[in-house]
Amino acid sequence: MDTLYAISTPFFVCLFYAILTGIEALKNRQSKYRKALFVFFTAATILYFGHGVFFSHNTDLIPFTDWLYATCNLAVYPLWYLYICKLTQKETSLVHQLVILLPTILGCIAVGIVYIIMSESDIKLFIDHYLYHNQYENLSTLAKAQARIHSACKVMFAIQIIPALYLGYEKINKFNKYVKNTYSDIENKIVPASMHYLLVLFVITSLASFVVNIIGRYRFADSLLLISIPSIIFSVLLFSIGYVCITYNFSIEDIANDNKQIDDFIEENTQPSELRIRIEKLMEEEKIYLQPNLKLQDVVRYVQSNRNYVYNAINKEMGISFNDYINKLRIEYAKTLLIKQSNLSLNEIAEKSGFTSTASFYRNFKSFAGVSPKEFQHSESTK
Repeated sequence: MDTLYAISTPFFVCLFYAILTGIEALKNRQSKYRKALFVFFTAATILYFGHGVFFSHNTDLIPFTDWLYATCNLAVYPLWYLYICKLTQKETSLVHQLVILLPTILGCIAVGIVYIIMSESDIKLFIDHYLYHNQYENLSTLAKAQARIHSACKVMFAIQIIPALYLGYEKINKFNKYVKNTYSDIENKIVPASMHYLLVLFVITSLASFVVNIIGRYRFADSLLLISIPSIIFSVLLFSIGYVCITYNFSIEDIANDNKQIDDFIEENTQPSELRIRIEKLMEEEKIYLQPNLKLQDVVRYVQSNRNYVYNAINKEMGISFNDYINKLRIEYAKTLLIKQSNLSLNEIAEKSGFTSTASFYRNFKSFAGVSPKEFQHSESTK
């Protein structure tokens, strides 16, 4: 019973998040990234179910659950990468998805077919000798074939880790850059730093999983302590992964919906340098940067241009992201308020300067001014 409790915690963590993400996917049927997250946690739940059957020595179920385990073990990292794809990019072609999942599909078919054609004695030999003792001796031809397929699956599992995590990290960085060039206020929009820490946690999980695969699950099968340690580690990491993912609710889908709210104007002959002057004049005269939640599309509408032209005028001509450009103007305006209207509270100054939160105001002020608002105000008052 103690062993059952020790091995079941990762299963229940994944099941908990599979249910939550499943509910979210049902509420938002058009949300591709929520569906992808649901599929990821469902696969992880099935994986740990197979894991639990193995450690509970339920040999009658092992042919079926081991097939599930081998399949889902190969699937979890590709599914994680597909979740990042759905979160950060507009389209992921079916061909691209099939290529990513090809090792999983091949492993699933190979393990399944061999189990189907194995006799009961072949299966018993395979379970007793290979799964629980990692021995190839005295295996029948089919049992030996299954053992080699399982070894190949372990190698493929390890090979998938690095590209899945590296490419996922690259996509998150590209997405964050896109967000900064689309919104002036990126609170709850940019993928949080915790997601980057999550990737580090995922590396740790990957290394631990790889070590367990190389050492062999059979070495943990009869020791409560050896079962409990990786079980606790995986449970904590999986819970952290689930928490960060389920509390982050912004994606490329939201940006696409915002972009649909206005039509781009076409202006084929505008030079980026000319458009830059028009944008700077707009900011100086109209001070639209004081509008909370200002978007790049709003500037497009004001200057009657095209989104790509406006992007080039700010990002390339000015050498700054849209987010930094607007917030830099806001901070300059806030400095004026701090000097001329010192009776205003910092919350009032943040609001009048166009910031949607005091935290964002503080962070941007420190970033552009090099000091906090209070320090700036104090230094100006002593001049």
